[in-house]
Amino acid sequence: MNSWIAYLAGSPARFFRQVPLLPFTEDYWVRAGNLRARMIRLGHKPKLADTLMVQSCLDHGALLLSRYRDFRPFAKHVQLKLFPYLLNRTGGFRRTLE
Repeated sequence: MNSWIAYLAGSPARFFRQVPLLPFTEDYWVRAGNLRARMIRLGHKPKLADTLMVQSCLDHGALLLSRYRDFRPFAKHVQLKLFPYLLNRTGGFRRTLE
């Protein structure tokens, strides 16, 4: 294997080892359940894994980096900080990297 291919193959692992883990806060699971129930009441169909990620971000004031559209309702209804999208004044989304 070429050395540059080996470097690229190992790069994501090195990067993710440096990213700090967010610990669960007290009553995390209860708040996540309430968040998912709220989103369902609002007419959305949030996946459990998505809800758990969003709740961790909310608990820690963290920015969620994703282009996955399923996070947009969370950004609209619970003030999730979602990058590269931001809510505009009309409640729609605009890309921040244009």
